[in-house]
Amino acid sequence: TNQTVTAFEATEEVFHTKVSTGIPYRRGSNGIATITPVGDFRIDIKMPVRHMGNGILTNDITAYELPGIPWPCYFTRTGVAFHGCYWHDNYGTEMSHGCVNMRPEEAKWIWRWSTPLITHEDWIKNGNGTRVEVIACGSEEQLEQLLAWLQQGPEYAVVNAVAVETIDIASPAYGRALGCDGW
Repeated sequence: TNQTVTAFEATEEVFHTKVSTGIPYRRGSNGIATITPVGDFRIDIKMPVRHMGNGILTNDITAYELPGIPWPCYFTRTGVAFHGCYWHDNYGTEMSHGCVNMRPEEAKWIWRWSTPLITHEDWIKNGNGTRVEVIACGSEEQLEQLLAWLQQGPEYAVVNAVAVETIDIASPAYGRALGCDGW
């Protein structure tokens, strides 16, 4: 599939990159599906770095235990996030347990650009941030619907999932990547 993230400010594209999203038709060891979930969300938790996993150390190479995940922006209550990925460079291919894997420098761009705003004084920031929509595919008709929807709200993000195609994000309130001191 053609898995990408595209950031919009109103209807103008300001950022675009390949990503790796969740593997369809699989469940993690916790029983939660590994596909990136479909629906409307908001980025509600951000922090500069996070340990992701269940805390059980193992020598199992397939275990889900990842320290130091950079730039997570959570958009579901089950822990799905945009975040940097240091363990593979296979963007454009479904690879994750549901999250949106990005190159660390590109995850940082999304982290700085999206809301809720976070400063170098914050370890974690909660809030009703940038909109995220996960949709089934990226047809031209859906893109037209997306652009119409973008005009309705000030902050926006779209994740095309299922055979995850595209993630589109927009935040006209912040017109450019934020230059947060300390980050």
